[in-house]
Amino acid sequence: MQQQQQAQQQQQQQAAAMLQQQAQQRQGEKFKGQCLMKLMQFGDHLAGFGVSSKPIQAYMANGTQRLAAQASKQTDDLNYWLNFRDRFFSPKGVLRHSVWVVDDSSNKQYEIAFPALARYFHTHFESGIKNMQMIMEKGTEKELPNNGHYIESMKSSFVYWFDNGSQLIASGTLKAHFDADQKIELLEFVTTGHEEYIPRTQILNAARPLHEWQKEWRNLNSPPEGKQSPEMNKKKAKAMKSPAQPPPEIDLPASKVKPNMGITPSVFRFLEFAEVVGQMSPLFGYSHQNPTLTPYAALDQYVASVAANGANNPAAQPTGPRTPGMGNFPMGTSPAQAHLNLPDGSPHLSGSPAQAPGMQLQQSQHGTSSSGPSANTSPNASNKRRRPSGVKDEEAQQVNGTQSKTTVKPSPRIGGKRQKANPA
Repeated sequence: MQQQQQAQQQQQQQAAAMLQQQAQQRQGEKFKGQCLMKLMQFGDHLAGFGVSSKPIQAYMANGTQRLAAQASKQTDDLNYWLNFRDRFFSPKGVLRHSVWVVDDSSNKQYEIAFPALARYFHTHFESGIKNMQMIMEKGTEKELPNNGHYIESMKSSFVYWFDNGSQLIASGTLKAHFDADQKIELLEFVTTGHEEYIPRTQILNAARPLHEWQKEWRNLNSPPEGKQSPEMNKKKAKAMKSPAQPPPEIDLPASKVKPNMGITPSVFRFLEFAEVVGQMSPLFGYSHQNPTLTPYAALDQYVASVAANGANNPAAQPTGPRTPGMGNFPMGTSPAQAHLNLPDGSPHLSGSPAQAPGMQLQQSQHGTSSSGPSANTSPNASNKRRRPSGVKDEEAQQVNGTQSKTTVKPSPRIGGKRQKANPA
């Protein structure tokens, strides 16, 4: 009887586990579609700010001063983004924005924590952006443990419309992690490129004054109609005429973004500031844990505690510095050797530091090289025929150390003046 009861209990437990697993699967499939819809709602509310935000003229309609109107508008806009953050992001939510740097052909990643998310979106619209849209194509969704979900879209883009009529499209990869409450724990956008566009009509209107000036110039300098006589063609060409006004310039709107990064200067400053604040978060936490300390005292004690913990627990220290260390290079070599791409065994980079340098051939300073004239040789020396020298001829006629029979007679003037012969 006891064995039968135990068997029945095991069967009941297995059946309950199967039912629970099936319920979790159904709930996961339900959440799977809901998380994708949640991400689409995120994009809709992101694009809806430009419609819901009131212009500053609406705040000044009742005679309010401009500064007070700007403060009221900023408060309302920031409240919109605070509600936006609380609706879609988890309290532990993080947004990672990887900017594409054109000069370096690489990405620079910024991480915005939950408290700074509202200010991050608000800064975009404070720096000249009037509308912002997220576009996602062919997203894939996967289920994660603890009823989490992961969505990835390899072809995504953010489109920014500016108040000067220009437009910027940042293309890249979008990734989103949702928790069991369908809140975003991680939203990451890795930019792979960006392009800035100007409306065609705006370019045509800017180029029209220069086009009209060119037409006027051609009318002033075009030849008269009909054939010209040969005598007229032989005459000296007339000087070109110019219109009374100088040629106008093409007035195109200035770019609102940093050309090498594709973000506005205000957003760039915010990202840099958020990066520094994020790195200082342990110090802020230490200051909150010790409210009686002044800021400078908290900084000193925090540094001392970190140094003491590092000395007592070397394993807690990071495995290596962020920059290349000198310990990676052997003694007697330069740290730049790894970047020179020189072959192994070069006498300048390997061997003992006390090794004597190898002998090297040096070019003569007096132009004795057989490859050509030196810099000290006269430019006229190669064009003049030099008189043969007796010494040179004697050296040339010596073969195997023996003197040749033929010699050059000395000049009759050697040894003084020619003497007259005495009469016999």
